[in-house]
Amino acid sequence: MTTYLVTRHPATVDWILQQGIQVDINLEHLACLDQIKAGDVVIGVLPITIVCQLNELGAEYIHFGLNVPREFRGKEISLEDLERFSPRLETFFVQRGN
Repeated sequence: MTTYLVTRHPATVDWILQQGIQVDINLEHLACLDQIKAGDVVIGVLPITIVCQLNELGAEYIHFGLNVPREFRGKEISLEDLERFSPRLETFFVQRGN
């Protein structure tokens, strides 16, 4: 099992590590799913279609949620700011419909 963290934000990496989560590979972008295997864990903020593909491969997706105020969107934030924005990890399983 490999744990991937998909983020380009240093504060997110720091927060995840502070939670005691062992990250094996940190990627800025998940450009290709070929490396993902059943049993792997992917943490990040990914589109629902990618989450569905991850789940179809047998990987677990853990969403990094954050309540970012409008004035902070699109800006790099500090770890202190990130901690004020209610960071949380939530596991999602997505299935295709019809």
